[in-house]
Amino acid sequence: MLLMVLAVAMVVLMTEHSPFKYGLLNDWLLVVGSGLTVLMYQEVKRR
Repeated sequence: MLLMVLAVAMVVLMTEHSPFKYGLLNDWLLVVGSGLTVLMYQEVKRR
């Protein structure tokens, strides 16, 4: 699970530094990242 999150974070960083940098895309990635973080927190809390 943690490896998946790290991979997603790396992809987000790569996208941020890519020439195809769009504000909307970055905002969307930020929302998805925070959503994943909340989901992970809830999953860990359940255990």
